Amino acid sequence: MIRRSPLRLAIVTAAAALAVSGCATFTNTDVLAEVGGSDITNDEFEVIADDFFANPEIFGTSPSVGGRADGEQSRSLLGAMVRERIVTGFLDREGIDGSESRQEFLDTALAGSPDAEMSEGIQNLIATIDEGPRSVAVSMAEVPNIDELRSLYADNPVTTGLVCSRHILVETEAEAEAVLDELRDGADFAEIAIERSIDPTATETGGALASQDNPCIPVQTMLASFDTAFVAGVLTAREGVPSAPTESSFGWHVILHRPWEEVGEAIGSLHQPGDSGLLLFDGFAATTEVEIDPRFGTWDPVLSTIVPIG
Repeated sequence: MIRRSPLRLAIVTAAAALAVSGCATFTNTDVLAEVGGSDITNDEFEVIADDFFANPEIFGTSPSVGGRADGEQSRSLLGAMVRERIVTGFLDREGIDGSESRQEFLDTALAGSPDAEMSEGIQNLIATIDEGPRSVAVSMAEVPNIDELRSLYADNPVTTGLVCSRHILVETEAEAEAVLDELRDGADFAEIAIERSIDPTATETGGALASQDNPCIPVQTMLASFDTAFVAGVLTAREGVPSAPTESSFGWHVILHRPWEEVGEAIGSLHQPGDSGLLLFDGFAATTEVEIDPRFGTWDPVLSTIVPIG
């Protein structure tokens, strides 16, 4: 029976929902992933993989055969390494030393456990991406002032950790293109949403997506609760500019991040000590550029994991 170690869960849980198959071959490719300009090399991967695949009683892994390892498990491991690089990238940007929270986690998780025999590299990987120590570390980020938040919003609204958007939902791509033409000709987004959107709430909201007491929704809430294709469109949209038509399971959307003048005060009100760091990290993670060796698949920023191609 596989022991459900907290260390195993930290790495493999994110891949549990993926219906994937096939194998990945460990070759001499130099770079397996680029994460915000930082490379994950094949050598780095193999060091961690040696421990990962050699401990099936901890991680539920299958041993490699003839130099080939299970594709799903390889994607899971590389995905964990990508998430680690995203966390460390954020902490470096914010000037945060997360070593204390990581060590406290390891001291607790490994107390009296055979897991303590694993390499320092894989222990640090798990302690970095685990939600507990990660949240403690990122919450130490300083709260940006309103001008800094405005700059983040102008660059990419999602980097504030909040989504303050409107959308217009129609049935077909052709209808979405027609909506775009009207907007380009100067039509008001909210008015078109009221007139044309098939979202039943649009007549009251003008297509605005908001939380109960704020015009903005935390990125983490959107990632967890909204249609993934729609969220992918939200992540690429910009302030005040209607997006290209985005298809979801509900139909076709035109998405707009609302102007700062409408939502800036609300964004500032949500960036409080502790909470601000968590919001900023979620925005950073959702917008970090990640490229994956296609043998493993492609990075899905909505699911925060690697998915196979095809």
